[in-house]
Amino acid sequence: MNFAPLNVYTSYSFLNSALTVKNICKATKKYNYLGLGICDINSLTGIGEFFNETKSNNLSSIIGETIFIDDYKFSFFVKDETGYRNLIRLNHLSDIKEIDINKINEYFNGLHIVISTNNQKFKDNFLNHYLEFIRYLSNITKGYEIYLGLDSKDELYNQKIREFAKTHSYKLVAFPLVQYINKEDAIIIEIVNAIKNDEKLNIRQLNGDNYLLTENELNHLYTKEELDETINIINSSSFILNTKRGVLPTFINKEYKDSDTYLKELAFKNLKEKLKEVDQKHIDRLNYELDVISSMGYSDYFLIVMDFIKFAKDNGILVGPGRGSAAGSLVSYALDIVKSDPLDYNLMFERFLNKERQTMPDIDSDFMDIRRDEVFNYLKDKYGHECVANIITIQTIGAKQSIRDIGRVFDISTNQIDLLSKTIVDDKLSLRDNYRTNPAFKNLIDSDKFYLEIVKYASKIEGLARQSGLHAAGVVLNKDSLLDIVPTKIEGDKLIVALEKDYLEDQGLLKMDLLGLRNLTVVYNCLNLINSKYHKDLKYSDIPYLDQNAIKLIGSAKTMGVFQLESKGMKKSTLQIGVSSFDDIIALISLFRPGPMDFIANYGRRKQGKEKVYYPNKDIENILSNTYGIIVYQEQIMEIVQKVAKFSLGEADLFRRAISKKNSEKLKSLEDSFMKGAIKNNYDKNTAKKIFDMIYKFANYGFNKAHALSYAILSSQMAYLKYYYPKEFYASILENTSANSDSKVIDIIQELKSLNVKIVSPNINLSEEIFSSNENGLVFSLTSIKGISYDIAKKIIDIRNEGGLFKSFEDFIVRITKANINLSERNIISLIDAGCFDLFNDNRKELRANLNPILEYAKIIQNINLEIFNDTSFIPKPSYISVAKDKEFELQNEFIALGLLLSGTILDKDKIKDLDYTNISDISVDTKNYIVGKIISIKKLSTRKDKKPMAFIKIMDDTGVIDVTIFPTLYKDVNRILKENNSVKIKGRIEKIENSDEYSILASEIDYL
Repeated sequence: MNFAPLNVYTSYSFLNSALTVKNICKATKKYNYLGLGICDINSLTGIGEFFNETKSNNLSSIIGETIFIDDYKFSFFVKDETGYRNLIRLNHLSDIKEIDINKINEYFNGLHIVISTNNQKFKDNFLNHYLEFIRYLSNITKGYEIYLGLDSKDELYNQKIREFAKTHSYKLVAFPLVQYINKEDAIIIEIVNAIKNDEKLNIRQLNGDNYLLTENELNHLYTKEELDETINIINSSSFILNTKRGVLPTFINKEYKDSDTYLKELAFKNLKEKLKEVDQKHIDRLNYELDVISSMGYSDYFLIVMDFIKFAKDNGILVGPGRGSAAGSLVSYALDIVKSDPLDYNLMFERFLNKERQTMPDIDSDFMDIRRDEVFNYLKDKYGHECVANIITIQTIGAKQSIRDIGRVFDISTNQIDLLSKTIVDDKLSLRDNYRTNPAFKNLIDSDKFYLEIVKYASKIEGLARQSGLHAAGVVLNKDSLLDIVPTKIEGDKLIVALEKDYLEDQGLLKMDLLGLRNLTVVYNCLNLINSKYHKDLKYSDIPYLDQNAIKLIGSAKTMGVFQLESKGMKKSTLQIGVSSFDDIIALISLFRPGPMDFIANYGRRKQGKEKVYYPNKDIENILSNTYGIIVYQEQIMEIVQKVAKFSLGEADLFRRAISKKNSEKLKSLEDSFMKGAIKNNYDKNTAKKIFDMIYKFANYGFNKAHALSYAILSSQMAYLKYYYPKEFYASILENTSANSDSKVIDIIQELKSLNVKIVSPNINLSEEIFSSNENGLVFSLTSIKGISYDIAKKIIDIRNEGGLFKSFEDFIVRITKANINLSERNIISLIDAGCFDLFNDNRKELRANLNPILEYAKIIQNINLEIFNDTSFIPKPSYISVAKDKEFELQNEFIALGLLLSGTILDKDKIKDLDYTNISDISVDTKNYIVGKIISIKKLSTRKDKKPMAFIKIMDDTGVIDVTIFPTLYKDVNRILKENNSVKIKGRIEKIENSDEYSILASEIDYL
């Protein structure tokens, strides 16, 4: 049909539309429209996806944006590059609330301007203030062509607009607003608006006007000319989004040399200092890399990265050993961007950068997380605050979120929403896919139409953009102001590029990741403790990564706190492989991913001589012998292709990328090109085919060795600190791990116990703000206690340092009260529960019972005028209330205060010593045996349809707490057991909670312990 919807809001209008870009493109094809435009409200964020999607669907397209100016609703559509840049400026002015019709006429070139006639301001002035309205339109026009958009379904009103347009020579365009595809989808707009405004809805069904109109409806509402104008607008657009607009900043060096010359001189000078004597192999490699970098115009890029990394190191900010494929560059090594010499590990520059693959190089960097922003601010100050920006991210509504949103909007019981939500195991799967693959979810929905209805509405909002956020690490850097070449947003003092990261490189914009890495902060803190305690000057750059004792420690799987190697799965894999060398660590990091994990066992068996290693020929053996015949690295694929088929390394990298995508259409041509090259290189057809099949099998499993090497360096360095300075290392990792929110603390404590390192419970006279060590062992910090901030802890310690150790619980309360520390009663109870006052009285329940009288006593002391009374001994001390000690009570509250147990065990060890059970902290989805624990909370409810009772309970052991769901079938048999403080053993299906390291249980068996 000769029509293109232009007035389309996608979900990038943020809770103002029911349309994803994919859905509207699909519907446009289905309706046989010739093209499509979008004009989201105050947002250009969707244009990247829109361009790609319309192109793949062979749809004509035009981008636009809707902006309110003087309360009129304007939609601007881009004709050409000038219009795009002007729309970007209008978008910016709207974002900073400086949009005004009298200021912005200069930005109208290259744009189609459509004024909504269904806007309230337009209607009021058109109908009531006619002459004022004419003057306003004349003021806008000033040589620009203005369309009046017919977006009202009121035929009489539209006829008046037509008469006005004919009299005053304005063009009309069919402009129906599209926010959803079908009439009945109007309810989605009500739902997303209710989410946005935190409101409740009663309605469940609703028909609306802003749907995609049929051909008959369009012909009834609009004239042929008005419909044709939509096509004319789209066809007038010559704009292409994916055009180079970004320009690399020029790095100004002190010698004012051109960047190619300066980079070359600096690289050779630095490499000579690093290697003392540079052999011909390094000279040839460095010259080759410099030639490629120069010819591709990236010398400034390398100098820029070198400069901000140097800034960080010069200012005591720890920088990681490298990440990504940049570690394959000798230039990066010479400039101190990466730690290792790539020639030592057979790393390939072409995996990072080559002339055949015309993409931007990607040098990402890790910085200690607490000082990462200093590096970002350095870039802003050096290159300009309009030239450096963060990158937007879009949070879409996932499966669980959609159910929770529907629950809130329709005011459905939290119990019912929890019940439905808990059955969703993988939030990455859609609701439809969960229904298809998840029996618990399917059975619950099938059991009751109530749940089916929730899911029906949830599926309508699933996948819509909910809000924008900031990319955790992404930074864009440009020579000129970003405000002129890309959509932006301003939030506080942050300039944000409003296109997601995947749409930036095609526009020539330099995107880098400056990542904040907590592990580097751990290393920094550990070095400070070491240097302070032992009067050393150990620097991060001094820490070796090939130390055999450190590698042995990793091989023992005592890796809590060691970068990349501390998860339960990684520890298991470490033992399977039998890590005994640095190369093993690189391989382990590369293999420990979904897919390649299947080969960890093979690697271990082959290494230990328990499985035969097969090589198609000697050439392949030379390449794969150090990984026992398994293709672990992408670089190995490139090396095989180069060796066998005589591809250049650049061609080999393109081949690697293409074959890893498993594109069946391209696979035949890839195989043909490989086979021709191999046969020409004197390989027989059968051997060549075996090698190709081997590459194909491993192609999407291969990992970037350069990246794995860099991370293995940091892992090994942390293992070095852990081996030689264990107390300082554990103090540092515990300080950077929240005891009340991070289950890793429990794993760390267990490892400490296995190493016979004593753990000293929080002690008001020993504990510091951070974890510390003394002759007795590792002392818990005050900040590890729930509710105790660093500031509060510091004030307590200042009082202790100034007036001496606290003599009693009363002495503590009196002194903190006098000092006016903002320590709440709840905070003091947390200190009691954590064991801080056990040195005075180990009956914590008794201390709790006497807290209020002591607080009252302290307030009296505080209010006495010491100039009159220099002694307060005449004030009677409060009488102590005697309370029986309750160890169970103490342990439960200790767990709340610390997130773990230090002073005892909550379970009867005699009852579980012969039981095949798993600690809560060791649970995984593969756990099949018993979980044992004490019930600490019970939430009973009934199923919606048949009112059958069920329950959610929490159980606790010495290592953690876990949620257990008990459905009606089991509940009727175990109801008598479900009482708080009962010790139980449970079996069931273990489910990982999405986006966390936590698990829950769908119980199939419960009994007394």
